[in-house]
Amino acid sequence: MQLNWYSGPQFGGLYAPVHEGLFSGAGLEVQLVAGTPTTPAAELVANGTMPMAVLDAAEVLLLRARGEGVTAFFATFQTSPFAIIVKEPSPWSTLEDMWGSKTVVLANASTPRIAWLNHLYGGGALAFLPYSGSLSPFLAGTAGAMQGFSTSEPLQLAYEGTPVRTMLIADTGFNP
Repeated sequence: MQLNWYSGPQFGGLYAPVHEGLFSGAGLEVQLVAGTPTTPAAELVANGTMPMAVLDAAEVLLLRARGEGVTAFFATFQTSPFAIIVKEPSPWSTLEDMWGSKTVVLANASTPRIAWLNHLYGGGALAFLPYSGSLSPFLAGTAGAMQGFSTSEPLQLAYEGTPVRTMLIADTGFNP
């Protein structure tokens, strides 16, 4: 199974059954392959290179719209955890306010969730830095906002002493 990100706690529900032998006990041979921010997990499944992958629900919808024979069979989250994160003293309290600004956003601009926000709020003045998984540009102030999982990056930032505000993209109606 191709992971769509670095190995981490968000994949604990997959690593635990491998470690505990639950998959093999059920007659399944499962090997988890760590990804990176640029791993094309969706394409690897679509072209048959990998039999399974962890995908964002929007990726599944895009593949199906292209006629790819992919099937989603498990949802970890019932509400999309993708969020835009700003530092606590930020002037923005809503995504609409932030999207109307000229800030730099640490985010992968080609994703469906960013396209959705651009569709809703314009976003013409925003600049994007590709998100590689590093919090450094956000911590250094190079980016005024960043993408993240509401269950991951805000916790890491708080641990590092940076209080943040998290705005769920699902609250705007985007919840594939």
